[in-house]
Amino acid sequence: MRAPLALIVLVTLALAACASPPAPRLDAPRGPVISHDAPPGFEPLASLRICPQPAPPSRPASGADGRILAYQPVVRINGVPLLKAPARDVCLYRGVGFGRGAHEGLDLAPFPRDRIGPIFAAGDGVVIETGDRHDFGLWVLIDHGRGVYTRYAHLSSIAPGVRAGAYVTQGVELGVMGGTGGVPVHLHYAILTGRYDTPARSFGLDPVDPFGLELAGLGS
Repeated sequence: MRAPLALIVLVTLALAACASPPAPRLDAPRGPVISHDAPPGFEPLASLRICPQPAPPSRPASGADGRILAYQPVVRINGVPLLKAPARDVCLYRGVGFGRGAHEGLDLAPFPRDRIGPIFAAGDGVVIETGDRHDFGLWVLIDHGRGVYTRYAHLSSIAPGVRAGAYVTQGVELGVMGGTGGVPVHLHYAILTGRYDTPARSFGLDPVDPFGLELAGLGS
């Protein structure tokens, strides 16, 4: 005797409900969404110059006006598009160094010096850490997927809603540049790759230099 059609449909639906759900995607919000779009009028920094004083001991090639030659505002790390300089009105004060105790990111200082403004998310992702450390001051860490992370440190303030679990999109304001952590006003911006699920967490990740600088021996 054949089972009624309605019974077959019910059994099929029950089996489907028991199937394992698909793995969550990073590009799907896992927390409160700060914004689906960049702020009105937001554009990546079209050019970046070397800070006049002091200039990094090694630097990308620059012109007579200090602007970095052949500057591209976006770099792709493991296929993830990120802003090279997630701020406006800044210059490159210090680059990435390699070796024990080396500088892990780019230091971007306000230019002119009194033009202190907001800091933006370098790419789409999920905020996984915010905090206040003696060395980094107020800082934010974003997971962009594919083993790519960005860190933003020395902020004077963190924008409302930017907290662990929040999903942000490229160009969303994360906070305001500052000097927390006992440093001159600037943004410490680091692109990091590797595994976060270790005891060292973000401090076990490897820095990536978007300019290919090799500045050994610089402190963090």
